Amino acid sequence: MQKTKPAPLLHWLERVRNTIVQTLQRYITDPKSAGLAEALLIGYKNDLDKELLQSYSDTGVVHIIAISGLHLGIIYWILRWLTRALPQKGAARWWRFVIILSGMWIFSLLAGAQPSVLRSAVMFSFILVAESIRRRGNIYNTLCCSAFFLLLFNPFWLWDLGFQLSYLAVLSLILFYATHLQKYIYPFQMA
Repeated sequence: MQKTKPAPLLHWLERVRNTIVQTLQRYITDPKSAGLAEALLIGYKNDLDKELLQSYSDTGVVHIIAISGLHLGIIYWILRWLTRALPQKGAARWWRFVIILSGMWIFSLLAGAQPSVLRSAVMFSFILVAESIRRRGNIYNTLCCSAFFLLLFNPFWLWDLGFQLSYLAVLSLILFYATHLQKYIYPFQMA
């Protein structure tokens, strides 16, 4: 029986992930700390200390070491900041779009493409498309569209508890922001 070769993209992602893990292990000499750093930065949990993982599970904070939309939001913000010098008109605007979109999706795939990360990647992609064509998006539409496209990709995620909780958490944050925090963040805008 022949072994099938992995797709070039998956092979490249695996090489990049291994390089990141080796770099972290080279500069972080304590194995427990290196395993935690790997889990926090790219979602690589193979080297995570089992006792530490159990302690996080027992205290109910295991989600802290999971890659989530927050991580992708930070990547999105960093990529926007790094590309801020590119002109906002003409071809440079589309180069900025490609750089940010590629960076977000590469990180999402490196992090294991978990549903929460994919949700964020799809949402940020819609936001980025709206920015690139100079349209103001509606966050509720963006949330619904991301769910729709992810469910087209894998309809069984509809019954996945992590998928459901991820969307409920984001919806809760949006509603909380809209009802409580907006007046403090944007004091000069009237409702």
